[in-house]
Amino acid sequence: MIATKAHGPRSPRWQGRPRDYQAVALGRYAEDHGRSVLPWSYITTDCDVDLCLDVECMTLNAPKALAYPPGVCVYCGLPAGTKDHLLPAPMTGLALRHIVLTVPACGNCNSRINDFPSPNVSDRRRKAQESILRSGKKLLERPYKSGHELRELGPLLRSVAIKNNAKTDELRARLQWPDDPFFDVRAFQKAGIEDPVSLGMCDEFAKGLSLPPRHDSLKTADWS
Repeated sequence: MIATKAHGPRSPRWQGRPRDYQAVALGRYAEDHGRSVLPWSYITTDCDVDLCLDVECMTLNAPKALAYPPGVCVYCGLPAGTKDHLLPAPMTGLALRHIVLTVPACGNCNSRINDFPSPNVSDRRRKAQESILRSGKKLLERPYKSGHELRELGPLLRSVAIKNNAKTDELRARLQWPDDPFFDVRAFQKAGIEDPVSLGMCDEFAKGLSLPPRHDSLKTADWS
């Protein structure tokens, strides 16, 4: 933004860590205006002071959408047929639902997150994946049929085993989504939020749950 106001040496400016500036500036803005701000709001200034704390120089911004890939669940990577509001209805009320940020989500993850109160995408992903892990624990504990074992089975049992292997593969992929550590940060930055971590909107690095390696590396597609 082009600077339009020159400040003197006594102009208030943030002296702490740059990463903490947004939280302090948002607090000052909210107090001065006597209202709360949405969690994904951020401050820009129109002066020549780095990290300015003069409320008169502040402009409150909030993206209307995030730049996540459309049609891909941000929590598990499956096709997304729904949108997850980053704040639940009990917290915002129905009147504010139209301004609450949403992210692409599959119906399964959306229902697992339900009314989880955190707007942090990483927290919501952990909530969904931990629920998926609990419901899929028995499947993960089931022995994964190796190529040799599949060859030893009859056609019907082999078909069932291949399907179970495929379900295990899908479950593991969902629990380890995403494989891009900057998946969340990039989506926020493209929407104008340069440091979503400082706003508490996501972790510095996106990652799924840590799972033990599979005991057999054979791809089930080779036996379909």
